[in-house]
Amino acid sequence: MLPIPGWNRLWNGLRRLVVVAADLLVQQVTKVQIVNLKAAKALALNVPLPMLARADEVIE
Repeated sequence: MLPIPGWNRLWNGLRRLVVVAADLLVQQVTKVQIVNLKAAKALALNVPLPMLARADEVIE
């Protein structure tokens, strides 16, 4: 079987993309800085109570 030109470059790029995506999936937000309840209400979003408890500032 003959190698396909550019296959190694494509494979290496795909492998790097998968590694970066895997790193992003593992990271979690540990601190919420500001929660804007007025904007959340305008977008019809419910903000969970634990998120409000962790927030540094809550804008009502």
